[in-house]
Amino acid sequence: MTSFSRVTNDLSISELLRVLQLKPKLLLLGYGLSEEDQIPQFDGILKGIWSRSPGNINPFTNPSGRDMVFGWFGWRMSLIRRKSHSHHFSAVERLVEALGIDVLATQTVDAQIRQGAAPNILELFGNTFYGRCVRCGAAYGPLAIQQLESGKRASCKQCAGEIFPDVSMFEWNKKDVIRTQFLSAYQSAQVVISVAGDPELTQEIAVGSFGPGSRKQLLELEPDRITLRSTGSGRYATYSTLVKMAEAKFGHAHPLLSGNGYRSGITFLTGLTTLAATNEQ
Repeated sequence: MTSFSRVTNDLSISELLRVLQLKPKLLLLGYGLSEEDQIPQFDGILKGIWSRSPGNINPFTNPSGRDMVFGWFGWRMSLIRRKSHSHHFSAVERLVEALGIDVLATQTVDAQIRQGAAPNILELFGNTFYGRCVRCGAAYGPLAIQQLESGKRASCKQCAGEIFPDVSMFEWNKKDVIRTQFLSAYQSAQVVISVAGDPELTQEIAVGSFGPGSRKQLLELEPDRITLRSTGSGRYATYSTLVKMAEAKFGHAHPLLSGNGYRSGITFLTGLTTLAATNEQ
C-alpha cells in the first residue's frame, strides 16, 4: 500500500496552479458536505440518528426494520427538500465549471448535484429519490415523499416485488457498474480532487495509483488547508497562506475565500482558477 506519511508544509501557489491545468480531472465528493449542511448520512444510523435503538433493522429480513427504514427515508427526503439547493452544492457546481471537471463522483445519496451540472455524474451509493425493485432490480423514477411518510409501499410492475429507495444498503444494490465506471475514471484521471471524502475510500482507491513513474496528482480539500499528494509524498498549505501567495503573485487582493468548512476550499479553488484565467488574457 502506498504510504503518504511524508507530508510537508510547503505547497506553493505555482505548484497548485500547475496541477489545476492537468486533464482529465475527477472530482470526488464525500458525505462531509452533507453533514456540514446538517443532513446526516445513511451510514450514521448506528450513531444516534434514529429515535430509538435500531436493533435488528435489516429491512429485507425484519418487518419492523422495514417500517423503520422506510420511515427514515421519508423523513430524510422531506428534510432535503426543505433545504432546497444548499450553498455547499451550488458552490461545487461552480467549481466543476471553473475547473472543467470531466467526471464528478459523489458518495452522497441525496441527488444534491443537479443533473447537467457536470458532463458525467456518478452516484457511488445510489440516489434516495429514485426507486429499485428488491426482487428483479428494475429501476423506477422519483419516489413520492407522501407515499413514504404515509407508510404505503410501491410494487414493481414487472414482478410485484417491493420498491425501495435506490441506495446501497444492507449488502443490497451494491452499484457494481457505477463502481467500475468510477475506477476507470480514476485510473485515467491526471488529477483527482477529493472534497470531504471518506478517508478509507480515498486510501482504498489510491492503492497502486502512485507507484514509481506515476504522474497522478491527488488534491485533498480540507476545511482549513489543501494537501497535494503524489508518488508517496505530500505537500500542504493553509488557505490563509495560499491567499497571501496569490495576492503576491497577481499583484493585488481578491476575495478568494467565502463561507466556512469545506465550502471555503471549494470557493478558493474556483476563485483562484478564475483569477489565473483573467490574468492570462
